[in-house]
Amino acid sequence: MACGGDSAEDEPEGTFTLPRTYDQLDLGSPVAAVAEFSSAYVRRDFVTAMLLLHPATQATMVTDVLNADFSSWVMPEVEPAVLARIELERDGDHALDVLRVFEIAMEEATVNGGFRVDLAGGIDDVSQRSADRFTAVVDAALTTSGEPVVFELAPISDGTWRIRQVRLEDGSAADLPFAGEPLLASPERLLDIATTWRTSLPNGTPNELVQTIVQLVSSRDYVSVYLLLDGPAQRELVSRLPATGTADNHVAAAVLDDVLDTAGFAFDLSLVEVDATEPSGAGGLGPGDSLTFSVADGDVGLDVTVSVDTKGGWRLHRLAVLGDLASPVPFPVG
Repeated sequence: MACGGDSAEDEPEGTFTLPRTYDQLDLGSPVAAVAEFSSAYVRRDFVTAMLLLHPATQATMVTDVLNADFSSWVMPEVEPAVLARIELERDGDHALDVLRVFEIAMEEATVNGGFRVDLAGGIDDVSQRSADRFTAVVDAALTTSGEPVVFELAPISDGTWRIRQVRLEDGSAADLPFAGEPLLASPERLLDIATTWRTSLPNGTPNELVQTIVQLVSSRDYVSVYLLLDGPAQRELVSRLPATGTADNHVAAAVLDDVLDTAGFAFDLSLVEVDATEPSGAGGLGPGDSLTFSVADGDVGLDVTVSVDTKGGWRLHRLAVLGDLASPVPFPVG
């Protein structure tokens, strides 16, 4: 993800407003990081929330996924719904990595009223208790119940702050990411996903998807590129990324971003020309169907394979030089 602000001059020309990348979130102080984390919950944008967790916490949560133990994520009565959703989505639109499983868990906690710490209603009375080079503590109160809540944070390699733990007054410092028993159960809420990271990415047609991918690569927003890969492509990519993550991330989308920020994207997409008309045959396809077509990229042609997800959106499966059958799914990395 390229560093920068939110001004229009930082955005490449295109048909949509790019989402804020991780580097554009205000994580310069512990209080600012807590505000971003709380805002993500209020918006039901659990992708952003997951990316704001400290890598040590992310690593612990990867183990939780492997063990199917979500007791420090949600209340016990919600865990069966989380496990059922995971099984329902297996081999589906998304790789079931820690990012997607966290989304599932938080969505189920939203609709069933099962947050261990109810951040979805917002927080009040935010103040920094302490901070040094290694850790910071921020106090607040949950808007819904008024209960005190403590945010423990730690910096990452670039000096910005991430959330290590969120705990209620009786919470153990050993439980990650959430700790404590709420005095009141969180209310059941509608899952309004109109303002999430995923929904900001246009993919209504094959050509629109390609245009979006081109803009995201231009801005070096590889987290969003990952979100627009289809399930098989995500699963293949996860198997080829460093198994131990990077120094600052253990979420596949962010690990990809770290890797490509260093290595660069496999193709120069700056000269891609997308036809005015959609590829032949696109109109008759439904969920699970795929389509391969070519686009011009200067003097080089690219083969683009896309598929339709269960919500009718188009996702990228593979991008390769025209005729290169040996190129990996979804594209070469590193």
